[in-house]
Order: sequence, then structure tokens, then C-alpha cells
Amino acid sequence: MTNRFKLPGKLQLAATICGTFAVIFVVSFAEKAVQARELLAWRSELEDELAQLEREKVNLQTELAQRQQPEWYDQVLRDAGYVNDGDVRVVVTLQEADETAAVAEDSETVNVASEETVTSGGWFSNDNWQAWQMLLWGNEKDS
Repeated sequence: MTNRFKLPGKLQLAATICGTFAVIFVVSFAEKAVQARELLAWRSELEDELAQLEREKVNLQTELAQRQQPEWYDQVLRDAGYVNDGDVRVVVTLQEADETAAVAEDSETVNVASEETVTSGGWFSNDNWQAWQMLLWGNEKDS
């Protein structure tokens, strides 16, 4: 009676092969399920990081817009002690001779740049500037 569950040779071999494939399939499926779970967790982390980076981008854009305002510069200079509260800021702009005459008639604008400085590039044609050019680039460059 012990041979009651014994299968014939070919059928036993087929059952063993099918059982082995079933075990391999179950193990492979379990590994893929674990990988899928890990990938979903990683995706969730990446989405959180992306949302954080987008918030940081908005904050940086807001800060950049604030820093481009002249009022921000004034406040930073006051906080650093370079400017007193009663000081007035003067913005010097370079203008053509015709425009300077027209603007001078309309308002109290003072033209501090001479025509020679603007046209000849006198700011960068001195010996110190040429020495720095030699140091940085190895030869003289005309600016």
C-alpha cells in the first residue's frame, strides 16, 4: 500500500519539472513584486524632492525679484553701515551731448562724465589696467 501514491516514471519526471517551474515562477514573481514596491517608494521620494525643489525655485525667484529692486540695495547698505538714513542716492548715467543739453534744461541733472572719457575708453587705458591685462592674459588687450 505504500506504492499507492507513486507515479509512473515519466509522469513523476513531468510532475517534478512542473513543480520546479512553479517554484521558480513564484520566487521570480516575489522578487519582481519587491522591486516594484521599492520603485514605487523611490518614485514617491523623487516626487517629494521635486516638489521641494519647485518650492525652492519659487522662493529664489521671489528673492531675485526683490534683490533687483534699488530699495533692496539701499537697505543692505544701511544695514551694513555704509549709508546713513538721511543720505540721498545719486545715479550717474552717461548721455550723448545732445541729450545732455535737453535734459539739463528740464531738470537739475549734473553731467559728470566728460566726452573724452566716454569716447576714448580712458578708464581702461592707464598703466595699471594694462599691467593687470598682462598678468591675467599674458599680453596687452585694447579695451
